[in-house]
Amino acid sequence: MFYRRIYNRILKHIDSYRYEKRENRDFFMDYRFNSFIDIDRLALKNIKKDVANYLINMFISHRFDILGSGWVESSYESIPMGIEGYRYMRNIDIEEFDSDGEWLRKVVNKTHLKMSRYIWSLIDGDYRPIDWQKDFKSGYRWSAK
Repeated sequence: MFYRRIYNRILKHIDSYRYEKRENRDFFMDYRFNSFIDIDRLALKNIKKDVANYLINMFISHRFDILGSGWVESSYESIPMGIEGYRYMRNIDIEEFDSDGEWLRKVVNKTHLKMSRYIWSLIDGDYRPIDWQKDFKSGYRWSAK
């Protein structure tokens, strides 16, 4: 029941936004039609609450255990562990994740800046973004530009 309430709150929150249309197609796909998970068939009662809370807290703090790497933080400031003697220090220097999304100029292509700033405006002010372009282990960073 606990997880059902969380799931329903997430759905309600997502439904509260009206996304703009772009070139006669929805910019954001409908999440319900693009999921392989049937929430009604999940055996949520078998999940231990303390384990679920631990995992939720790790994910909220942007720590992930990817392919047995151990819990690693994935952020713009994180220091990579390195792999086979290689460690790239390719962090982008972002002083502040401002509410206007000016920091995105350092991260995304100019073509995508307007939409990226719009999406950023929908996110809570205390959220720390994940650096999805950086390999969490080696530190190598692919440019989104």
